[in-house]
Amino acid sequence: MTFLRHGMSTWGFLLLFVVLLQAGPLPKEIAEAGYGWIPRAGMLQEGQFADGQTLENLLLQLEVPQDRIAGLCDSFRDVGNPRLLQAGQKWNLLQDERGERWLNIQNGLDRRYRMPLEGGHVLLDSLDRQRVLRMAEGTIQDNLWDALINAGGDPAAVMNFVEIFQWDVDFLTDIRSGDRFWLVWEEELYEGGWLPESRSRSGRILAARFQQKGTDLRAIYSELGDTPGYFNQNGQSLQKQFLRSPLNYRRISSGFGTRRHPIARKVRLHKGVDYAAASGTPVVSSASGTVEYAGWQKGYGNVVRIKHNNRFTTLYGHLKGFAKGIRKGVRVEQNQLIAYVGATGLATGPHLHYEMIEHGRSIDPFSLKNATIDPIDASRMALFQDDFRRCFPLTRDQDWRTARQQADAGPDS
Repeated sequence: MTFLRHGMSTWGFLLLFVVLLQAGPLPKEIAEAGYGWIPRAGMLQEGQFADGQTLENLLLQLEVPQDRIAGLCDSFRDVGNPRLLQAGQKWNLLQDERGERWLNIQNGLDRRYRMPLEGGHVLLDSLDRQRVLRMAEGTIQDNLWDALINAGGDPAAVMNFVEIFQWDVDFLTDIRSGDRFWLVWEEELYEGGWLPESRSRSGRILAARFQQKGTDLRAIYSELGDTPGYFNQNGQSLQKQFLRSPLNYRRISSGFGTRRHPIARKVRLHKGVDYAAASGTPVVSSASGTVEYAGWQKGYGNVVRIKHNNRFTTLYGHLKGFAKGIRKGVRVEQNQLIAYVGATGLATGPHLHYEMIEHGRSIDPFSLKNATIDPIDASRMALFQDDFRRCFPLTRDQDWRTARQQADAGPDS
């Protein structure tokens, strides 16, 4: 689903935006369901299969007459195998407008068995799916995770938000109390059924904003670029050539520059950045490229060296081991798992030595001007700017409280 259809009028989108803002959280009946079933008129009972429970046991529990159970089980075999029903598989009991009871049994994320308890054939059908927009906004007190969850998001929304801004913000070290966030995302609801217990329950983020002192990052999802993705107000992709860091780390234990080596006890140039992290922490490629070497390299211990282009190469050292398939000549993508943190070679403890090499010379990774990729083409910029203004119709000087008041007042005010 593309967030902004170019056939939609500006007022049409503003109306959608006003409804979204006024709606706030999900409707009461959906909010009460959490990430389980969506209650609807006629629901009598709901639950899930217990360990060792059979379809026949469940029908007895629901007080289905004994003489009807055999026929229902036979009918079920026409569309599925009752022996494959598992503990934890969800079910609910509904009563339709005619007073007839239907037993629905979960089959995967978006299908169900429908069993008419008053008699008839068991059906296997797909759930009606409804796509809705959700919004969350708030101020960070301690960390993004708690703040966004408390604002109505879920773990998937948090991770998606982090992925959007990961090239500009290190959410482990850059976050400060008072930072603010705002996002709109798609969510799929399954009427009369269950929400998918996976990332798909919170779908793509369509627009997002992150504010710090002196920084205001805004992005929308757009398919107007050569590669669909997230773009800022100038049509520049938020995706940069290199990640801010190739792992989740505790702290930077040693920066780039001259230092006394902790083992050799000699003053020498430290050609990279050391990230202290637990042994076994996943290490990813900071940019797309080809593995130039994966193996042992003297004081560095186990290393992976990746050539990204004719200009840049990165090196990852002191590794515990390599990810499956990582060897010389293999193509890797940005953010792909390549290895695990260790303490091999000359290392005083588990950490990653990360080195960036430009034209054969080691440079400080933090000094690099990180280039963006695939900006919006000039021929499509007017359409993109129109889309962006519909998402963010405010100037930098207007705060979100004013924006909400304006949106609530409607387009004719």
